[in-house]
Amino acid sequence: IDETVTGVGPHDLQRTAPVDAYPQGESPVGALGMSGNVWEWCLNEYDRPENISLSGDNNRVLRGGSWNYDRLDARAAYRYGHFPAARYDSFGFRLVRAPSR
Repeated sequence: IDETVTGVGPHDLQRTAPVDAYPQGESPVGALGMSGNVWEWCLNEYDRPENISLSGDNNRVLRGGSWNYDRLDARAAYRYGHFPAARYDSFGFRLVRAPSR
């Protein structure tokens, strides 16, 4: 695929991918798939990030970009927002667990 014509690179699947699909992108702490797969919901309200209440319909923060958005948004620092009831194949969340001892 010619990325200069299509804007699609050789690793673009045009869909979500398993979190371990790109092991070369592992972070220094071992996290994988932190950007570009799905926008990940955060608990923070978009306009009032200090508010992490579970109630309300105000827009919530999404981070990390998505497979079907601009590739320049595919970074953890990019902040997007949407109302909490929104359901799209480009929105998701990350389950986290403490490492076993």
